[in-house]
Amino acid sequence: MRRLVAAAFAAGGAAQAAAAAGPPPELVGHAATPLLDGCTHAFLDLGANAGVQTRKLHQPKLYARSSFVPLFQKAGFYKDGAVRCAVGVEPAREYWQRLRELATRLTNRGMRTTFVLGGIGVANGTACFAGGRRTGHIHRYTDEGRCGRGMVATPVWDVADLLKRYFFHDSLRAVVAKVDVEGMEYALFRRILDEGVDCAVTHYAVEWHGPNNPKNRPQMRAWEKLHRPNNESACALSHRFDDESYGCDPWPLPSNGAGDDSDWAVKSVKKDGRFWLGDGGC
Repeated sequence: MRRLVAAAFAAGGAAQAAAAAGPPPELVGHAATPLLDGCTHAFLDLGANAGVQTRKLHQPKLYARSSFVPLFQKAGFYKDGAVRCAVGVEPAREYWQRLRELATRLTNRGMRTTFVLGGIGVANGTACFAGGRRTGHIHRYTDEGRCGRGMVATPVWDVADLLKRYFFHDSLRAVVAKVDVEGMEYALFRRILDEGVDCAVTHYAVEWHGPNNPKNRPQMRAWEKLHRPNNESACALSHRFDDESYGCDPWPLPSNGAGDDSDWAVKSVKKDGRFWLGDGGC
């Protein structure tokens, strides 16, 4: 079955990019020790944006309307003894300052959080990130670190390397991966299947882009067939997910203590968008 699905993916897209030179993405937050050492439940957010999905994991009572919270509950994230950890990946620089601050504040409160300031792709290296400051896609890999107009050279982590390196950890009981990567999901899943690492995740929450495109539809159907609940050989389940709730975060970041009156602790994206995102955003 896996060979057939891999063949469907191989037929549906361009050849995998070769690795390109360049520095690895920066990790912020809980990055000084092994990434998921001691964690029992992990959330991998591919396309973290402003980090709101990670806040939904760690602070579910603030985001009661989120459809992600029930998925975390179903996967056992809130059971007694669970050690919850989050790893988010985000290539858009517009969010990086906020993600640095959020990772530090959550980690200081015992909420294990790491953000990868870079992209996720099919090879380790440097790629040209095209699109807006907050959303876009990997256009191509570059050996020289130079990109065309409107694109930014961005460090990229190979999705298969990330999963193999950290998400087969013995302590992990469940892994939920949110995949919202602006159409890159087809290449990522092709890479994951080629490397045989889809079982590193127990629940994939996928926002499919262009699913009715004739070149995309066979890949989407093949992936979902392999990871559906009634497939007895499925090691992971795939769910169609598009949780846009709380896109403009209504809450300030967690306080560092009773005397914390910094902008981070008193301003929110929804009320003070210009402080958070530069152009007012919301």
